[in-house]
Order: sequence, then C-alpha cells, then structure tokens
Amino acid sequence: MKINLTTRIFIGMLLGILTGYLYREFNPEPEKFNKFAENIQILSDIFLRLIKMIIAPLVFSTLVYGVAKVGDFKSVGRIGIKTILYFQFATLLALALGLILVNLFEPGHVMKLPLPAIDANSGITNKAPALREFITHVIPKSVVEAMANNEILPIVIFSLFFGIAAASMGEKAKSVVNALDTVGHIMFKVTNYVMQFAPFGVFGAIAAVVAKQGLSIIGGYLYLIACFYFGLIFFGVVILGLICFSLKIPFFKLLSHVKSRCYSHFQRLLLSLLFLKQWKL
Repeated sequence: MKINLTTRIFIGMLLGILTGYLYREFNPEPEKFNKFAENIQILSDIFLRLIKMIIAPLVFSTLVYGVAKVGDFKSVGRIGIKTILYFQFATLLALALGLILVNLFEPGHVMKLPLPAIDANSGITNKAPALREFITHVIPKSVVEAMANNEILPIVIFSLFFGIAAASMGEKAKSVVNALDTVGHIMFKVTNYVMQFAPFGVFGAIAAVVAKQGLSIIGGYLYLIACFYFGLIFFGVVILGLICFSLKIPFFKLLSHVKSRCYSHFQRLLLSLLFLKQWKL
C-alpha cells in the first residue's frame, strides 16, 4: 500500500518524538543529547537548503512567463499596482491579527521557554532603513547575486523588466518565453522531488528539539501550532471572505481556483515548513 507524503510527514514527526525521547532517556548527560541534537538536525538543514535552492529559478521563470503572456504594458501596470496595494493591505491585516492572537492566547507563556539575557544580541536593529538603502536593495546591481542570496524583491523587479521586454518583442521572444514556461514546470517537478525528503527533515528537527529540551516541550509546541492554524483559518475564512465580499469576488470560486492551481504543488511544502519552523532549535 502506497502511503501519501502528508501521512509520511506525520509519521516522521511521531518517529522524531519517539527517537528524541528515547535518546534523552538512555543518555541523560547534557553533552551527549546536545551532540545528538546537533547531528540529527543535519536532516532538517538539508531539507531547508533544498527548499532555498528552488526559490530563485521558480520565482523568475513563473513571473517572466506570466508577465510576458499578459503582453499589454497598461494591463501589467494595473495588475502590478493592484497586486502591491492588496499585498500591503493584507499584510497589515495579517500582522494585526497575529498581534491580537499572540496577546490573547499567549503561547510563549505556555511553552515556558527560557528568556534570553536583557543585553543579548537579537540580530535585529531598531533603526529603519533609509529610503536610499531600500531602493538600492530592491533594484539589483546583479541578478545573479540576488538569486544567489535568494533576495525575492530584486528577483521580482528583474523578472518584471525581463517579462515586459519579452512581451514587447512579440514573436521574436516567443521561444524564450516558452522555454521559461518549461523551466517553471520543471521547477514544480523539482519541488515535488524535494518534498520527498520532507519526512526526514521533519524527523530530524523534532528529534533534535525533543532530545535537547525533553518530552514536556511537546505540549507547548502543539499549542503554538494550534494557535498558528487558528490564525490561518481565521484569516482565510473571515478576513479574506470580507475582502472578497467588499470587492464582489466570489469567495468559494476563488478558493476552488486557488486549490486547483496551487494546492497540489505547495500544500505539503507549507505543512513541512510549519513543522520545521515550530520545532527548529
């Protein structure tokens, strides 16, 4: 009997819990289970690097093909402006919802994780970037460098220019546009291949955190995941539903379209990233 990937991810999660727990029980010395956690986490590191590997070519190929297929510069501009406005508005709503849920359910108190020192360096500066710094970051000086560093905004800017230029050339660029369409389909196939490693990545991440922090950490993480899912469902049903209602967009038709277009490629990827993000040491 063939087991689907989603089931294998959950099996990897359960085996990771069991493995981390048993290793900690039979090796209670901190230096031993810390070393085990460091080694077993290599599996999750490999999976995360594989995901980062596919981001740049996937974004570039799909964006260029989409923009080139639109063809009309005015249409591209209108779509781009509407897209930016929607994402800015939706992002603000998502941030506000996240702040409300965190203060309402307080998952940090349930997890009981040790707080860092007051003078600890978080790696985050409280200085907002200047306009010049933001512009020079968004507009790439080298698309190769942007792709190497997985900087999405510079890749998007270059893809827009490339797609518009390809559309302006008409039949001359048709072969390039079709080739990038093929590259996009290839990258979706590569994504499916990468996802076959997801159960091992989840297994390594969970085994590491359970071995290092003990079985008691599971309750807190499950509560955190439950809050996370609640936020996603609330945003998808209530907030997105209100947006669709205000813009007179058929909500259920939109969900059906999104599912048919994207769900087969990304649902297991999002599930795996959720587990890896929550269980990452």
